[in-house]
Amino acid sequence: YGLPMGVLWALPIFVSQLLTFDRYGAESYISWSAAAIGWAGLVFQLSGIAGSFIAQRLVHLNAQDGFGGFLGGGVIALLIFLLATTSSASSSNPESTMYLYYGQSTASVSITIVFGLMGCGLCLTAARTAGIKLGSSVTFPADEVVVGPVLEWSAQLWGVLMVTTGSWMMDNTDYEYGDGRICFLGTLAAAVAFSVVVTVLWQHRTKRPVR
Repeated sequence: YGLPMGVLWALPIFVSQLLTFDRYGAESYISWSAAAIGWAGLVFQLSGIAGSFIAQRLVHLNAQDGFGGFLGGGVIALLIFLLATTSSASSSNPESTMYLYYGQSTASVSITIVFGLMGCGLCLTAARTAGIKLGSSVTFPADEVVVGPVLEWSAQLWGVLMVTTGSWMMDNTDYEYGDGRICFLGTLAAAVAFSVVVTVLWQHRTKRPVR
């Protein structure tokens, strides 16, 4: 639970940097304005609210279902966001074939970025709700008042580690041999994917009475 929720806390902190600068530290030619980045953040938050409502409805039907599925959706959304944000490059490396050129449309890239953010906000926030319910179910009859804060503590701990690691990646990755954005977003996607695998392989059981 803590690992993917750490991703949820860390991602919004780097959105403005991801959407403003290219891999060489120069301003990207599809650089978003401060207002546009603010609206993107609002979309992320609203998607999270929608994800919470969806998860609440699902866990009301069965508290053990949904967590792994939401995490899987989060992996897909992170990969979409990664591909979209890293497709912007300045003229610093015009020979690169991995990035879009000036002549290509930037509207599709921006739309893809928004959809990636929406998917991240919806799926990861939904996983937060479903994860807390799952945790309280598999630890029953432990008090939910104790289980919830422990899970949130683990999420915040991983969030601090993600932010620290992401800051180092964004500032220290060699531009000639790597892209700090790809390393950072790839790490986030790998972390959530690892949690999906653990959730799928973990044969959890609950003693909570069926309502």
